[in-house]
Amino acid sequence: MDPFPLNSTGFVNLLASQSSPPIDVDSVALKEQASGHSENDVMKAAHDIFFNDYKEKRQEADAEVVPEEEEVRPPGVKASKAAKRKKPNEAAFDQIHSILAQKIPFLDKRYLIAS
Repeated sequence: MDPFPLNSTGFVNLLASQSSPPIDVDSVALKEQASGHSENDVMKAAHDIFFNDYKEKRQEADAEVVPEEEEVRPPGVKASKAAKRKKPNEAAFDQIHSILAQKIPFLDKRYLIAS
């Protein structure tokens, strides 16, 4: 058996004769010639389109993530944050404390009677 170059029809016919399902080599060759593209060309084009679109989408997403130089707070935010940090009103605390001081002995008596 003489070695065939990989692109010769003899090599393709040899492969077709040794494969289990019959392959119609001539129709495949005519189909590739009619479309003007081989399967490899179509796959390469599909990969190029996918990766180029992916790169553009990735760049857009990265641009959105980058923080702006300086964000300006709306008016009143600083005041509301400061109000949260204020100490509680001591007069109101004393009033609640005095009410609870009167209520605790009453509750203790009630639980002693129930038990």
